[in-house]
Amino acid sequence: ASPVLAESRVYIGDPRAGSVYGFDSQNGEQVFTFETEGGVTASPALVDGTIYFGTETGSVYAVDTDNENTVWEFTASGEVAGAPVVQDDSVYVTTASGTVQAISAESGREEWTTETDEKIRSSPAIDDSSLYVGDGELFNRPGKLYSININNGRVEWTFDTEPSYGGRQGAIIRSPVVGSERVYFGVDSNKVYAVNINDGTE
Repeated sequence: ASPVLAESRVYIGDPRAGSVYGFDSQNGEQVFTFETEGGVTASPALVDGTIYFGTETGSVYAVDTDNENTVWEFTASGEVAGAPVVQDDSVYVTTASGTVQAISAESGREEWTTETDEKIRSSPAIDDSSLYVGDGELFNRPGKLYSININNGRVEWTFDTEPSYGGRQGAIIRSPVVGSERVYFGVDSNKVYAVNINDGTE
């Protein structure tokens, strides 16, 4: 996963040992260590001195970067394979069990959970009102893009991908990107889509 640069530090997770490390961005000195029970395979998110990250065992952590203390720990529905997204006092995570979950950034309490049809291996994209989440099983089943209301978890629309290349089915395994009018994403069947953010039409 990509490292996260914040002020004078670089943070990155360890997928094997199950830790998140912080290093001085100028000299490489290790200045932050937080150990977890599961590997950290996605990038962390850092907001206002708190670092948020998920693990392959389904734990989601909020940790104070100054003193390495746990602010809260949340048990997600499955492996967190994508980076969390933080906006407006909520933390949004996706899981390999096919769920999207909103967590209070302050308390670590669940705000809502929405289920999708397949595994989610990427981070959501977000704008002022919606999350855009892609699912799909690599090589085996088609993917689907979801627009989900950030306030209540309601699915606003879905878009189904199509198989094409070499028998691949169209799984969405990387994060979408959202613009002012469209969501852009690629699939494993060698296609790139642009979808209208208002109604999910191609």
